[in-house]
Amino acid sequence: MTKAIPRKPSIQRNRSSSSSSLIGRYKRTAAIPLLHSLIIQMQDQFSDKDRHARHLLCLVPSIIVNKALHLDNEVKGMLYWEKDIPFPKSLGNEVRRWKTLWQSTNRELPNNLLVIACTLPITSAEY
Repeated sequence: MTKAIPRKPSIQRNRSSSSSSLIGRYKRTAAIPLLHSLIIQMQDQFSDKDRHARHLLCLVPSIIVNKALHLDNEVKGMLYWEKDIPFPKSLGNEVRRWKTLWQSTNRELPNNLLVIACTLPITSAEY
C-alpha cells in the first residue's frame, strides 16, 4: 500500500492569517496615519476663503461660455466678497454681460485667470 501525501492546510491558514495581519499592521502603522496627515494638511491649506474662490472660476471665459453654469448660484457665491465689490447689487448683471461678451467673440477664449489678470489695466498699487 502506498501512503497518501498529507495536505498542509494549517500552513496555508497560517499564511493567510499572517498576510491579513501584515495588511492590518500596515494599515494601522502607515496607510491610515498618512491619509489622516494628508487630510489635516488639506484642511489647513484650504481655508473657507479658498472654498469660496471656486465661484470666481466662472469668470474665466472658457468656463463661463462652455460650461452649463447656474450663474445665479455663482453670483451668490461671489457675494462672499461683497465688501470688496463696488456695486454688489449689479454683480449679476455684470456677470451676464461678461458671458455675453465672450459668447459673441470669435477669438480663442482665455482658459485661466492668470491670462485675464495679466491683461487687466492696473490703476493703483499699494505695498
